[in-house]
Amino acid sequence: YPGRMQTMLEISYLKSYQRTGVAAVRCISGCSCVETKMDGHHEEHNSQLYLHEFEASQAPECLIEVEVLGESHAPGEHKVKIAAIIISEENGVRGLENAQAIDMVNDGANMGGKNFDIRTWGRLM
Repeated sequence: YPGRMQTMLEISYLKSYQRTGVAAVRCISGCSCVETKMDGHHEEHNSQLYLHEFEASQAPECLIEVEVLGESHAPGEHKVKIAAIIISEENGVRGLENAQAIDMVNDGANMGGKNFDIRTWGRLM
């Protein structure tokens, strides 16, 4: 789709102070994007979900790869945990950048996928 705007995507992933690694995010089929990295490590002594934002070209199908790299802040610790991927409904807009998106992903993750339905989540709040 030449000449069309980029679509914003966000990956919800775990950041923690221990046992986390780095992942490369890239588009491998159907669309294009600039390769980025998600670093799952932070110094705060907690574990919480963060949003990794990137743009991809519009396409009928888009295959995105997340590759766990050998990079890490602790030798032998490379865990990368993804909770969700969020695709912007409108083209050319900035990412969700709101706490409600993170709340939704946390609610779904805390329920272990059981009885969590994205179609009804907003009506439950």
